[in-house]
Amino acid sequence: MKLLLLLDGCSNIRGKFLIQLLWESSMRIGEALALWLEDFEIDARKIQIRDRGELENHAEIKTVCSPRSVDVSADLMNFYLEYIADYHTDEVDTNHVFIKISDDNRYKPLEYQDIVSLFERLKKKTGIDVTPHILRHTSLTELRR
Repeated sequence: MKLLLLLDGCSNIRGKFLIQLLWESSMRIGEALALWLEDFEIDARKIQIRDRGELENHAEIKTVCSPRSVDVSADLMNFYLEYIADYHTDEVDTNHVFIKISDDNRYKPLEYQDIVSLFERLKKKTGIDVTPHILRHTSLTELRR
């Protein structure tokens, strides 16, 4: 996996943070899209993955046994804080971590189609054909090694 190429292919910090989060945590894209600001425990370097039922962006965790705590690096938490400082301004009226940053739907939660579009743009820029699910499995394989 050419993670650095993918990160370099992102046009903003939101995309870079999402790619790094998926890689480091091995979480599913639905879990990432369902994250709320309060799910991040900065000092403990943990992210809580919770089942919140139906969300406006239709994100969900996959199975009932999926709620869990994920340990992450200090670097990822710093990336999160930088992203939040840049994008979660006073105009944002949602607890969702991942939000749209342009167009008429600015500040609304990201949806699955937004992620599909991101990975299509990354494929055009980098030549790397990857999906969030492949990223998840590749990171889990690397962890196992």
